[in-house]
Amino acid sequence: MGNFFRLRQFILVLCIVMTGCVGTTPSEKFLNYKERSFIEDVPAIELTLSDAVHSKENLDECLISDSLLICLSTGNSEMYDVFELSTGEKLGSFCHIGRAREEVLSGLPLRSLFQNGEGNLCADVFSLTDGKLMQWNVSASILSGHDVYDRICILNEGQFLPLSSVLRLDDNRIIALDVGVGYPTMQPERVPDYYEYELGTGSKKRSFGLFKKVEIKHENDLFPSMVYYNCVDCLSPDKSRIVVAMNFMPVISVVDVASGVAKGYKLKGVKDFSVEEPVSYFADVQADEKYIYALYSGQKIDFETGLKQPDYLFVLDWDGRMVAKYHLNESFSRIHLDGENLYFTHWNGRLASIPVSELV
Repeated sequence: MGNFFRLRQFILVLCIVMTGCVGTTPSEKFLNYKERSFIEDVPAIELTLSDAVHSKENLDECLISDSLLICLSTGNSEMYDVFELSTGEKLGSFCHIGRAREEVLSGLPLRSLFQNGEGNLCADVFSLTDGKLMQWNVSASILSGHDVYDRICILNEGQFLPLSSVLRLDDNRIIALDVGVGYPTMQPERVPDYYEYELGTGSKKRSFGLFKKVEIKHENDLFPSMVYYNCVDCLSPDKSRIVVAMNFMPVISVVDVASGVAKGYKLKGVKDFSVEEPVSYFADVQADEKYIYALYSGQKIDFETGLKQPDYLFVLDWDGRMVAKYHLNESFSRIHLDGENLYFTHWNGRLASIPVSELV
């Protein structure tokens, strides 16, 4: 099981191997679209969240949705553990690991749940090493106590496919981020990009072309330049827009799914990517009909003490205007939007929340 997790974690970090530089590199060099504007800063408001609850699980790699907490499993046989959020009761371990048709060789942390035609909650489980996409029926699995898959699709027949994010559009379409590396070398083969896949045929319908390759000359061993394109993403509730927040560049982009047009919003007065003094920017992002919620650090990366966990929450409207900026009373590594509540989780098991109505 450790090998599967290490592979998944490596894919989440790898985006493209390039070389570093002295000084800063403008984020515009990495973005393959021209429409950009600045995010004006606003004064920070101190925000106290609910008393943090501690869990034994790693809550850095989890999903909170529909009152469920789904974590990558700590066992060796199944991929995910499912808990009732309010009580902490374990509802089961699912997605058995193996080479059979209804088993997975690897998996990613889940980003969202969706409903199938019968109204059951489902999630897309993607197996990196063999290109297999499993539509996991979460509701039916909890009810029956064993794995239930509505559908199994092959996106890259028997071959490694380095997708780091899978976003469900409808019954027959997903959008996924291909980080562009090969297996087993994990060396770059192409510029990372988002692709739309048709599940009926397992074929690519189109690419979005959000990023472009940048050649730079010098290497800095402290901060591998392969992480330039690291990002987090989510879909708008109506599935019409993708939000892409960069981990190491001060940029959030909104992509129109139908047209493919992207608009980038850059924090005003914040320096660009620096290999000598890299900064952690956006750690996670969620969105509802009105706002985009982004977990933000803005701290330099200290290679001796480690990465400081984010303790700011930005609230932006869909035109890139900052509506509110909150300084959190604790630091967290992920956020989750579930109904009327925004949840905050930390890799050490802390979980806190706040009603969205109290934010804006």
